[in-house]
Amino acid sequence: MVTPTLWHLTDDAARTPARPVPGELVTIRIGSWPASVDDVRVDVIIERGHAIRREARAARVVAGAGQNRYWEVELGRFAAGERVTYSITGDHEDHALRSRAWSFRVGARADVALIWHHHQPCYQDLGAGAVAGALRMPWVRLHALRDYLGMALRVRAVPGVEVVFNLTPSLLAQLGAYEAVRPTALST
Repeated sequence: MVTPTLWHLTDDAARTPARPVPGELVTIRIGSWPASVDDVRVDVIIERGHAIRREARAARVVAGAGQNRYWEVELGRFAAGERVTYSITGDHEDHALRSRAWSFRVGARADVALIWHHHQPCYQDLGAGAVAGALRMPWVRLHALRDYLGMALRVRAVPGVEVVFNLTPSLLAQLGAYEAVRPTALST
């Protein structure tokens, strides 16, 4: 027996934006399995103070991948302070599908500053200069070239976020030495 499924708030079925500000268009993406799930819709409850509005939105198919289907719905634009709760329904043959409810409150965007300050001890043999074997520890290669850049690349995927790196002179000198010799393995 097939157990049809609806999903939302995953990497492939997100709400955009995740935290809406007043007047911003909110769109959701929904995944369904199997591909024969149809008539997907979203029931929306909008609360502002003591006033409650109920609305329904029809979803439209935007993509298919194997037995999965992806649907999209524009929930709308909302005012400051409104609490929006929504759930997803769909049909599969003679079974009605219903998701759990999700909600968000519309408010001001929080500005977040991410500043990395890399404390980088000197792992370079300063007496050896920029030669193979001068970098006695793997930290420059492992952390500076992978972790530190990886952090920035991860945050870069978030729209509207700026990243500032504060690179220490010690780290910059070691990166320069590393670049000069480009070792494939580290000496001990």
